Amino acid sequence: MIDQASSRAALFVQREPCVCIPGQYCQCGIWALWDLGRCVAKGRDHLSSVRGTLVVGLIAGWGKVAIHGDEGFRAQRAAIRCLLMDSIWDKSMDPLCGQQAWWLAAGRRLRLCARPRSAASSLRRVASEYAVLALPLADAVQGGVLAEFGVSDQQLERARSVLVR
Repeated sequence: MIDQASSRAALFVQREPCVCIPGQYCQCGIWALWDLGRCVAKGRDHLSSVRGTLVVGLIAGWGKVAIHGDEGFRAQRAAIRCLLMDSIWDKSMDPLCGQQAWWLAAGRRLRLCARPRSAASSLRRVASEYAVLALPLADAVQGGVLAEFGVSDQQLERARSVLVR
């Protein structure tokens, strides 16, 4: 489980904790997006502001929740349900985010040069520590894992369309 204290410490080290998470003008809480394509695109777009390895997964959020329109939400508390082994730079993810091919190729080359070689083993270690699955998107979709966790039919179809390529 990830709670408000750990999210505050990890994301905003030089900032006073907010009284009410997530609250007005507050940036605290666990951030999540509704859509895998947006998640991949946002990860690619905000690469320079991230200090570690980006990981895509599925969470359950509860407590005080702030809905951010059709983009996503912030939750006071969250639990990881599963982690995806696929990198946001995998070619199979390209159709999800609709970015230009030249940008994808350049970004992929730059990111692969900086990508730690132990990312897969680190991801498996984190999954083990949190007692959650870490699996490729294809296995999560075809094995029914995402459906079991309540991912919408529309999102499952988008993920399946990537797998067909």
